[in-house]
Amino acid sequence: MAGVINVITKGPGNSRRALLGAEYGKYDAQRCRAALSGPLVADRVFYSLEGQHVRRDGYFFNTFTQRDFDGRRNWAGNARLKYVPSSRWSLGLNARAEWTKDLGIFPVALNDTLARTNPYLVAFDAENIDKRNVYSGSFDARYFGSSVELTAVTGYQRTARGTGPGGTEADLSPLPLATSTYDYHRDIWSQEIRVGSTRSRDRRLGWTVGAYGFHQRNPSLVDVFVDSLISPFQQDFHNVTEDRTDVDGYAVFGQATVTVADRLDLTFGMRYDKQTTTLHTKRDLHLQNGTTIPGQPTTIEAPSSAVSPKASIAYRASDRVLAYATYARGYRAGGANLSGLTSPVPKTFDPEYINNYEIGVKASTSDRRVRVNLTGFYIDWTDAQVTSFDFTTFVNATLNSGDVTSKGIEIELSALPVNRLQVDWNFGYTDAVYDKLNLSLNPQMPLDLSGNRPPLVPKVTSTLAPLVDIPIGRRNTSLSLRGEWRHLGKHYFDLQNTIVQEGYSLFGATATLRTRSFDLSAWGANLNRKVYFAYGFAFGARYIMLGAPRTLGLTMMLRPWQ
Repeated sequence: MAGVINVITKGPGNSRRALLGAEYGKYDAQRCRAALSGPLVADRVFYSLEGQHVRRDGYFFNTFTQRDFDGRRNWAGNARLKYVPSSRWSLGLNARAEWTKDLGIFPVALNDTLARTNPYLVAFDAENIDKRNVYSGSFDARYFGSSVELTAVTGYQRTARGTGPGGTEADLSPLPLATSTYDYHRDIWSQEIRVGSTRSRDRRLGWTVGAYGFHQRNPSLVDVFVDSLISPFQQDFHNVTEDRTDVDGYAVFGQATVTVADRLDLTFGMRYDKQTTTLHTKRDLHLQNGTTIPGQPTTIEAPSSAVSPKASIAYRASDRVLAYATYARGYRAGGANLSGLTSPVPKTFDPEYINNYEIGVKASTSDRRVRVNLTGFYIDWTDAQVTSFDFTTFVNATLNSGDVTSKGIEIELSALPVNRLQVDWNFGYTDAVYDKLNLSLNPQMPLDLSGNRPPLVPKVTSTLAPLVDIPIGRRNTSLSLRGEWRHLGKHYFDLQNTIVQEGYSLFGATATLRTRSFDLSAWGANLNRKVYFAYGFAFGARYIMLGAPRTLGLTMMLRPWQ
């Protein structure tokens, strides 16, 4: 429902470019970055290299172990090679690796009161270390014809994730009642091919057709240790689950935009998706006395498919005013419930769908000093996939038990009231409600929460950011001062709407001394020291995680080549 953010990075070219960056801030936050790009063979072969290291001590403190909690260590690198054999062809090879260690996941307090009266304190007997390594690579080939463009992208990604020494908390308390260790892998192979018309302002018809396919394999091993104090067997035991989820999917799609009059464009698109999720699982119980209660290997298959249309109309009233209306249908595939193997809940759940309607205007003044975007939207979300938990049987499952209506407006305003002063203001209002919501896994005991608001959806969001650029001394040297006020209205974290964060504001600021080849910035976030709930969930108790406290820092960026 939030849409997609498409990030297009700057590729290497004939110009040599280099960047060196260093950052230091509160909580011993450090970031070092280096990047280099340029030609290997002029006009033919280009490269780019980038590396980064980030570390930070924890915002939280574990009173049980007397150590920081929620720190982070991260290393990442990226390499790209681009070959241009002619003016019509481009070939690219990209490789990326990232290693992340979170030194304390789930830094939660046991209730709202503890979170506010003892902020940034947790009490866990486990370290809750989470390690994640991601490796990815892609190969792309592009052909630029006089009337047709062809793009083919082959991709692969591997994710490996596991626990550190001692595992992670399963009981989320300082008591050694339950801990969990896990070893998780995910491999994804993908292929996309697109053919489209060459971009040209003179063409009255622009079109794209293509196909996409992927195979995903997710093996995992989870070992949950349960102490005899809460064990149904009156002795310690290990609940060992071996899963493998295979997902195969493909899609075909097409879209065309036709200019039916000088200032009027019509767009039509269609996408067909088909996906099959197959879950292979086996669960064994290993008791302290040496007895093993073996589980029965089981396979669940969940196929799903959907047709997703799109239509829009855009009218350019002038070079500075564009009005549009859009309809698009979205889809998320169904899946399998692991709990369906041993309990009477459904073994699979169906896809969910949204119908999104949007109208808007984009406009600017003749001198471009004021730009404004106004948008109104209406979203009809049906068969929403909702995860429910039954505390009497300790069973959880995902069901298609929700329908949501969401409507609202968005305003984006950017203005230059005087020279060297820019003011940006964004405002959003969202009225979202569950028209239907049943959280019960037992048909005999319905839990109707219709009328509740979806989690993490405030009615009001707003950001105000003034930026002033002051020239100093010689040419190409300036001092930029930027402030930011961000407001989030009242919102909930659980489907029952019992864990609530009232509306709050955060303030930040940045001062940057900028030259042609050097930037030095001093910055601060959450300068008003607001203690606020960033996340929460109900699982017997009401667990609360606070947002980041006030942080301050310095950032230096050196660009030796331009």
